[in-house]
Amino acid sequence: MTKTAKIWLTIAILMTLLAIGLGIGWGVTSRQKAEASEALERHIEGGYRSAYYDLTYHLGNLSDTFNKLTVAGSKEMQMQLLGKANVYATGAEQSLTALTDASPEWGKLVKLINQTGDYALALQTKLQRGDSLSGEDESNLQRLYEGLLRLEKALSQASDELQAEGYSFVANLGKEGDAFGKALAGLGADINYPALIYDGPFSDALDDRVVKGIEGEQITQEQAAELATVYLPQATRVEYAGDLTGDIPAYTFEVTTPTGDYRAAITKQGGYLMTLSQAAEPQDTLVDEEQAKTLGEDFLTRLGLTDMQAVWVSNYNSVYYLNYAYTVNDTVVYGDLAVVKINAETGEVMGLEALNYLYNHTARTIPSPKVSEQQARAAIHGELRVESVRLALIPTEGGEEKLTWEVYGTKGEDQYFVYVDAERGYEYKILRVVDSGEGRLLL
Repeated sequence: MTKTAKIWLTIAILMTLLAIGLGIGWGVTSRQKAEASEALERHIEGGYRSAYYDLTYHLGNLSDTFNKLTVAGSKEMQMQLLGKANVYATGAEQSLTALTDASPEWGKLVKLINQTGDYALALQTKLQRGDSLSGEDESNLQRLYEGLLRLEKALSQASDELQAEGYSFVANLGKEGDAFGKALAGLGADINYPALIYDGPFSDALDDRVVKGIEGEQITQEQAAELATVYLPQATRVEYAGDLTGDIPAYTFEVTTPTGDYRAAITKQGGYLMTLSQAAEPQDTLVDEEQAKTLGEDFLTRLGLTDMQAVWVSNYNSVYYLNYAYTVNDTVVYGDLAVVKINAETGEVMGLEALNYLYNHTARTIPSPKVSEQQARAAIHGELRVESVRLALIPTEGGEEKLTWEVYGTKGEDQYFVYVDAERGYEYKILRVVDSGEGRLLL
């Protein structure tokens, strides 16, 4: 291509782009212009909405991290949490920046989140130098956490409007009377935000995908159907509903009983009941928590799951969710977990989820702790009122297991589970109890 040809090609491209932009010539209609405008608006709306959800995620984790900092007693745990706080603050700042132009109020928060992240990093550096957090440092952390709670409440009040059908960030963000502006009005310059949760200690501990807890021969579909009547003695009908594939192959059945219909999955190897579910809707809580624990334990014993201890109980919409962990030598093994659902109105078993148990259960030799219970108590933050202490073997992020002292304690109205390494005596993990619309949860 000659130099002149390249010049004319460049001019042609520029003129074409200009024509498209202005909507003139080359057949660009008003309808096409409208469609392009709508596409651009959808793109911008999606960007704002994505930034909003990212903001709630990062600020939620930031709030939770600052809460845990108020009860972290060791330098190791403090440094770990401060590092996480800096990461979450960076993510929140990026999300806020995407919304700043739309609302001047967000500009104040960008500065605040930036300062929060910088402060966390400065305290982490201070600890790495061998210094300790001062009383002023702890006071500042508490103040920042209280600011997070104020922002949490404000944005929570605005969330219904922001997520309502038909709400447009493009049309409303930054304008007078918008939900964001109303939420932030009067909050001042020292605020932040809330948290993510799950339904029991280490309930998602499927780190090691090797199936350890299943033994026995392969069974037929007919044998599995017979086992369904053993697991559900009141069954009046058992109908095959298909196979499950994956790490743990299973037969599934529709089971009819006088108290309702169930769907059950029974493993092809060994005939274990893997999952069970019933679509009941209890209206009241007539069975107390201790009765529910006994009913759940009896059910697990009938399945052949023995030495199981209820380690976490939550009641949501009159359904008990009971987390049972295998216990050996008074040590709770959180990797071997089974969840039982009990109807709080009738006491009937409504469900079972035994995947963690089937993946992880195996014979274990529990080592003796090198750190005493008294030393574990001493490692806890002084303002945490200790209610109970027990040994626990917990899963780690790397797929291993760690022997810890599980220390349950309270500070004011807040409840915590602090896990102290039983070999070295440092705080390994902190979980906080949260009362939510989904019952008592941990984060």
